[in-house]
Amino acid sequence: MWIPVLTLSPIVVRLLGLPGSCGKLAVMLPAAMFANGWLTLKLMLVVLYIVLGTFALKRGRTPRVRATSYLAALLTFGTIIGIALAHHPLGWLLRFTR
Repeated sequence: MWIPVLTLSPIVVRLLGLPGSCGKLAVMLPAAMFANGWLTLKLMLVVLYIVLGTFALKRGRTPRVRATSYLAALLTFGTIIGIALAHHPLGWLLRFTR
């Protein structure tokens, strides 16, 4: 009885978590969500990170595709962190512009 529930729980979390959090942000910050370029870019990069992660873990047909997707997902994650810390779309690159 618990085995099917436990195998479905990660799927439910993924399916409801990202749209739910984006919906909550849209309700809380309706105009400011798209006025801040860094927040919009960060949300798009989170979706890209999830897609790259699925290719790296499951959907990549060859080891080369999986490895490339894995490295791209790591780079995307680092970019997300840089954008979140800097509150600017350039993220880590903002340090080199000043």
